Amino acid sequence: MRRLILPLVLTFFATAALAAPVTVPLDQSRKLSFSGFAASVVVANPEIADVNVVNEQTILVVGKRRGMTNVVILDRAGRTLFEREIMVSAGDSSATVTITRGGVPSTYACTASCEQISGSRPVAAPAATISPSAPAAAPAP
Repeated sequence: MRRLILPLVLTFFATAALAAPVTVPLDQSRKLSFSGFAASVVVANPEIADVNVVNEQTILVVGKRRGMTNVVILDRAGRTLFEREIMVSAGDSSATVTITRGGVPSTYACTASCEQISGSRPVAAPAATISPSAPAAAPAP
């Protein structure tokens, strides 16, 4: 039984590591390389990130606004070569706050104020606003 559990656990953690979003600091770029030859590059939300094509196997992702989006790269036959979530952060990893409500984590990028960048958005109440000059205000449950 132990021989079956260990490979399953290792596969789970390897898959989770591969699924981690690519973090790009605001107003900076991150180089991404992939195998195969790209024919199409799509950014789901070009207001959050932009892509510069270096060559058929390399792109630069530029962080334009804090938030989450994804990048999909296809070859000429329409096969997916690369697909990942892109998280554009404030640039300083110490300026993020994660709040867990009801077992669901929500991450906020914070500079002068905080903006939600991942997690589920509350339906009944707006997201919390946190500023360095004022104590944190939690939205009503």
